[in-house]
Amino acid sequence: MVQEIQSASTEINLVVKGGGLPVDGSNESVMARRVMEFCRGEEGQDLVEYSLLMAFIAMMALGLAIGLQGSLANLLVSITQKLSNAVVQLSAS
Repeated sequence: MVQEIQSASTEINLVVKGGGLPVDGSNESVMARRVMEFCRGEEGQDLVEYSLLMAFIAMMALGLAIGLQGSLANLLVSITQKLSNAVVQLSAS
């Protein structure tokens, strides 16, 4: 971990001092190599996939709730009326 930080720090210094020009005789600048390494890396990919899956599930649940809004309201009213009738019958007896 420390070596990675030192390496990254060295590369940043080289990019800042050299303006991103090749520092080791290669045709790629340090910044270009870092961008390519980032694009090839798979770190954090699972997190992105799970986040997209959670967003999809949330959108489907919201769409279902909106679509069934009238039916759910009627169901709750029906349950409330039946409970009220049961309470009235119990208190009358």
